[in-house]
Amino acid sequence: MSTDKFKIYLPPAMKDRLSQDAELFDFVKRDGGVNLNAFLRTLVVSYLQQYSERMSAIQAKVANLLVERMGVSTLAAESLAADLLAITIDSQENRSEKSVAITLTVSNDAYETMCYIVDHQLMGRSLSQYMKEMFASYLAQPRNKREEVVFKETFATVRRAIKSKRTLSITSRTVHGHTATVMPYTIASSKGEQFNYLLCYDIGAQKVRSYRMSRLGKAFIQNETYVMDSETVAKLKLAKSSAPQFSFQETERSCVRFTEEGLRKFGLMHTNRPVVVKRENDLFHFEWPTTQLIEYFKRFGKDAVVLTPLEAHDAIRCYYHEGEEAYSAAET
Repeated sequence: MSTDKFKIYLPPAMKDRLSQDAELFDFVKRDGGVNLNAFLRTLVVSYLQQYSERMSAIQAKVANLLVERMGVSTLAAESLAADLLAITIDSQENRSEKSVAITLTVSNDAYETMCYIVDHQLMGRSLSQYMKEMFASYLAQPRNKREEVVFKETFATVRRAIKSKRTLSITSRTVHGHTATVMPYTIASSKGEQFNYLLCYDIGAQKVRSYRMSRLGKAFIQNETYVMDSETVAKLKLAKSSAPQFSFQETERSCVRFTEEGLRKFGLMHTNRPVVVKRENDLFHFEWPTTQLIEYFKRFGKDAVVLTPLEAHDAIRCYYHEGEEAYSAAET
């Protein structure tokens, strides 16, 4: 097994953003710390082909414009287009920052990918410059697209299963020993969190489920085909249109009374926000999983009172009562 280390210099802000993605996508060490090295290894292997194709397409468009509008030769246009793209990516802000060094330790596929970059992709640039350009291209995409870049093989397998209407056997990267066989329905992006979720019917649990794509481990397409009943499809459609991070297995009608400040907060707090079914002045009606409703409105204090269902009303009331007791005890 070939192993090597590559020292790369990146702007601190770029390293921080990459570290944030590593944490969001659950690349962690045994001690719970962020495993940036494992994340970057995966990113380089997963993104190189797409990045190369993307940059080649952009460079070709720029070169064509230079030939058509400036009358330069094709060879000169291609060279100038490459230089222009490098200048654009390496912004003045990034070049003015003091770079920080990271050591990327690679083996297997990652080693071969890094060797290919060094041997065939640099074209006079330093390795750090090339990696900085590639990482900048990656970070320019929204989070759900970045998730798809990092876990492209998982996305491809799931999409093949959906297209062929075959069951899927999945494991978890984050829950040890968890396995499930599911009927995959679709991959949907959440509006607030900007993650991607597999919406499916869990055959063993006999219920609709959602799995975050970046938390899937292995995914194996089975030989069995499937047909979903209309009730299951309806629940999955609701989850897709409203909030795919929730399975919508058990939704319940609810009513919440808002103050003016509560309405302002509701307009600002987008993550996991329930979808309004009906409004009557300061009363808002929802059809949402009760557990998620409770977690969302815990943040509102007196500015949003959940009236129904009673389970949610009592749970939030108990939450504030226990908090008041804990704060009172801390003062004595």
